[in-house]
Amino acid sequence: MITNPGATIALQSLNETNSALQAVQKQVSTGYMVADATDNGAAYAVAQAVRSEISGLGAANQQLGYGQGLVGTTLSALNDVSNVLNSARDVLVALANGANSTTQTSNYQSQYTSFMKQIKNDLNSATYNGQYVISSSNNTTTPTSINLVQDEAGNTYTLNSFDAYTQFTSISTLATGSVSSSTITTFVGVQACVNSALDTYGNAMNYINAQISFNNDKIDALNSGLGARRRRPGQGVGHAPEPADPAAAGRAGAVDRQPGTVGTAEAVRLMKARGGRHAAPTLRTPGRRPRTGIRHEGARCLTWCWSCARAR
Repeated sequence: MITNPGATIALQSLNETNSALQAVQKQVSTGYMVADATDNGAAYAVAQAVRSEISGLGAANQQLGYGQGLVGTTLSALNDVSNVLNSARDVLVALANGANSTTQTSNYQSQYTSFMKQIKNDLNSATYNGQYVISSSNNTTTPTSINLVQDEAGNTYTLNSFDAYTQFTSISTLATGSVSSSTITTFVGVQACVNSALDTYGNAMNYINAQISFNNDKIDALNSGLGARRRRPGQGVGHAPEPADPAAAGRAGAVDRQPGTVGTAEAVRLMKARGGRHAAPTLRTPGRRPRTGIRHEGARCLTWCWSCARAR
């Protein structure tokens, strides 16, 4: 037997308030309207799918970051090789001059040999985390192409390899003692191959950078829509939503008074206290259209009320 129904009702109200408070606290701490399946199972399932997509994009960006490092070291090596080849070509042209003295020829040959050693070192250094896409004297076998995962769906971007060692061998064994036009033609062919590789890996770097930027933008967009709590201006956490139709709210019994006005129940009390006469203050019933032009003891009635209607 319940001996104190008022306390029971108060306890139920307190429990409901605590439950609502816990729900709001969970939303504030997680930042999500739907933090787990107990909030909204269907919405949470969608949110988990989106989170999985975000995780996949993050993993793809890690792979693309690896590609950035590999292509970056390759470009640095090939760019230096290209610069050295330009200097080496000048030396070859000088060696083709038949008017050179023996000393001059020997000096040019030593300089050319030094250039070849520099190119060899550049190619050997074109590695990233033990991987490489161009062959060298340390890695004479042409590497296979590398597939980089570029998005959450597992699509890949192929990073092609370049047989730099074969090109290097063809110019490092040139007979510098008797340089001819055919010798220089062979050298120019190697230069063209290196420049073409620079173009290939430069485009690869641009593609990887653009893909990483796109993935980051997509992650931001997915995060912004992932259960984000949206509030109307001026509405804080835990506030009741504003009624879309003030008139409907008035008909439902919501209190909507202007400064200096009172509700209907208060109006009845005042009227009875004054012997049934409608005096100040002004009365207003929510949801009703004001009627003007009615005077009560020198004060204008700004709103409709049942006592005014009965008086008329």
